[in-house]
Amino acid sequence: MRKRVWGVRGSVPTPGPETMRYGGNTSCVQVTLDDGTEVVLDAGTGIRPLGLALPAPDRPLHILTVASRTAEGLQRRAADFAQVLLNGSDLSEGDICFSAKTAQRSLPHRLSSTGASLERRGRLLGNCR
Repeated sequence: MRKRVWGVRGSVPTPGPETMRYGGNTSCVQVTLDDGTEVVLDAGTGIRPLGLALPAPDRPLHILTVASRTAEGLQRRAADFAQVLLNGSDLSEGDICFSAKTAQRSLPHRLSSTGASLERRGRLLGNCR
């Protein structure tokens, strides 16, 4: 596993002209797991340079978003999605992600997932605590 913190120099935020209006830079933590999976934590303004540094995906990027009013509800919804993804579906990855987002409103408890496969997403969502 490797980690990198974007938007900082050592442990000090590095503001620049592009962030002065908003009060400076804030950190963004990138974790690369041993299998190559990229996880982004605490996505402050440092996410912009991270995004610029990442290679363009070789396929469309589908983001699965799950939201709920409560933390417990989010865990239940994540478990429901995990069950569908792990049991297989005749829907495409894009259709599942689009449908999940279409039914949502802005709710306080959220998570999102990108993944190499629907099965991998299912395993990640099944471990959501």
